[in-house]
Amino acid sequence: MKTSQHRAEEINKLILDIASGDFDGNIEISDAPDEWDRVKLSVHLLADELKYTTIRKDQLQMIYNGIVDMLFILNQDRKIRQVNKITLSRLGYAESDLIGKNIFELVEEIDSEVIHRIIHTMSERGYTYVDELVIRGKNNKLLAVSCSFSVLKDKNDNVNGIIIIAKDISQIKKYQQELLIRNKDLDQLFYQISHDFKSPLTNITGFAKLAMNEYKDPTLNTYFDMIVDSVHKLENILNKIREIRETNTRLYDQKKIEELDLERIIFNSYDAFLKRFSLDEQAITLKVSIENKSTINSSFSYVSRIFQNLFDLTYHLSTKKEHTTIFIFIKYEAENSYITYIDNSEGIDPNVNQDAFNMFVKPNVNYTSSGLELYAVREITEKLDGMIELLESSVKGLNLMITLPQ
Repeated sequence: MKTSQHRAEEINKLILDIASGDFDGNIEISDAPDEWDRVKLSVHLLADELKYTTIRKDQLQMIYNGIVDMLFILNQDRKIRQVNKITLSRLGYAESDLIGKNIFELVEEIDSEVIHRIIHTMSERGYTYVDELVIRGKNNKLLAVSCSFSVLKDKNDNVNGIIIIAKDISQIKKYQQELLIRNKDLDQLFYQISHDFKSPLTNITGFAKLAMNEYKDPTLNTYFDMIVDSVHKLENILNKIREIRETNTRLYDQKKIEELDLERIIFNSYDAFLKRFSLDEQAITLKVSIENKSTINSSFSYVSRIFQNLFDLTYHLSTKKEHTTIFIFIKYEAENSYITYIDNSEGIDPNVNQDAFNMFVKPNVNYTSSGLELYAVREITEKLDGMIELLESSVKGLNLMITLPQ
């Protein structure tokens, strides 16, 4: 029978083995278990628990190091307790430089209000996202990152930390800056071209009309009319391109969002359209129907442009018709407004279909304009976070739906 001293030495050895990382040691239990055996069994159960925990930690470390973005694990006091290898590589720090440091000490020029908003949102939702922060690396190297913050919880669902994944967006920022410069150059080039074209086109129109008044020859006047018509088409193309450029380059200004009455905008755009093409209501008639009469919060200039281009589209699809009718159905809902636009024009050729939304694609062979109207409508609609789609119809004509969000 083993002495108490011998059994105490067995337990001590078992503890030392566990401390050295050996969790698989065997234990012997007496035929009649006593207090010593119960201690031995408890230590063995502890070894099993430590073995599981250690394996899990190793696996987590492998996962962390496999993440291609920078990763920070924080304590609840926002101090760093763990980082992955990518973080050390990108920032140039040693691990000891970062452990125990408050994460926001690494962030360049961040005020307390922003920090409070991040922490508050994360505590409410469990996560938050920041589009851009600038992290300061070793030797004051600055790195632009987008960050996702998420709370960490233990098995009892108690918060025990924060995980941050920071994506390096420095290269993206560089490309953005290059694109901004190129866009600015394109805007300047287009402005110069438009300005240089405007004067000659005006002169051509003036000379043609002057010649028509001086020479009363019907044949010559026919040619002069064709010249004036071609000039107007070119002016229209330049105006459409300018409008598209403005739509694509102008930032969506939230300050310009206002409460709009779509019906009023539609009829104002319709009146301007009739004047622009010297038409009367007998040539192109407009009928508007509204369900759940309400308003929409959006941009007046953008929404107006949508209807201006749609009316232009109908006109150029109707050159072979004596009379065209436009039907607009508006349905207001809490989240969106749905605008169905239907006319009895020549419509879009089935072979063209969705390609009609592309730049300079004419909806059908008889289309008399540049093919920019539908493209402009799509660009503006998407700028408003809306959607446009062509609807199937057994009746000839234009049939589409625009969805605009509130």
